[in-house]
Amino acid sequence: MTDYSALSIPNGNTSANVSPDRVQVNRQGGVSMTLTNGVVTTTSSMATREIQAPRNSVQNSGTITEARNSWGTVKTGSDITEASIVNIGGIETTIKAAMAAGMVTRNADGSYAVAGGQQAPQDQPQADPNDGMESLGDDAVEASITEIATKASASDVVGVINALSKGEGIPETAVGRIASQMGLEPGEAMHRAETIRAAFETQALNTISKSGFEAQDVVAWAWENRPDLMKQAIYKQATERTTKGYDGVVKAYLGGLEKSSPQTILNAKLPSGMTAHQQQDGTIMVTTPQGNFSWSSLLRMGAISVGRG
Repeated sequence: MTDYSALSIPNGNTSANVSPDRVQVNRQGGVSMTLTNGVVTTTSSMATREIQAPRNSVQNSGTITEARNSWGTVKTGSDITEASIVNIGGIETTIKAAMAAGMVTRNADGSYAVAGGQQAPQDQPQADPNDGMESLGDDAVEASITEIATKASASDVVGVINALSKGEGIPETAVGRIASQMGLEPGEAMHRAETIRAAFETQALNTISKSGFEAQDVVAWAWENRPDLMKQAIYKQATERTTKGYDGVVKAYLGGLEKSSPQTILNAKLPSGMTAHQQQDGTIMVTTPQGNFSWSSLLRMGAISVGRG
């Protein structure tokens, strides 16, 4: 199964359709849970903070002249790298992610430019934006994405992605401008946008279902309880072409089982010497050869998480 290792979500109320197969204790006393379709692994998420992006960071030619690193330090000239953060269409993202989305290209001198500005010659070595990208498995949809990234305004494309990541649907105004830029009728452009959206949704649901949970239950729970994580996952999926953002959605859903579906934990098959029981206040305790641990404390320690196998 695929490895869910990037996100975390708080407690909430929803159904859980799949129980863990077993819980194991590792040599360090940690606990790993194996779900019906795969093994649980441990990961951690990194907190993010908002920092004001540099102003006037793009020349009229499209060349990016100013960016920042993750700590907010301004970078200029040759100090700007793929890891640098820029503001495109009001959205902050790394240059690498923007290149993967076709919004930024690399110039012959090694600098970077917003798509539509200075273009690198064909023989100029460039980072392959497809490295590590997850395909949607549909050549027609992939071709449509490439065409839009090549012909449409980067700010309009980012605007559509940003709206979808917020669960707002496809913005007709932005799609109308994209239609004009591509020489399409508005209806045809909207049809393409909806087809692409549906392909990404299918990819997301397939990814989540590999955890052993009902994908629709997880998504509904996440939108209600942690929409911020859903927004992050959708945005990363569209701009970086990775589904790793949904790892945290699944992990958070796992974290909510104590309240939303305690029987899922209590009914899990535990190895010899291990038991789980629920106290009067609702807290689930897990007794192991290493001692007694609350379910929530095991989660906080990173001893329980969903993984790919």
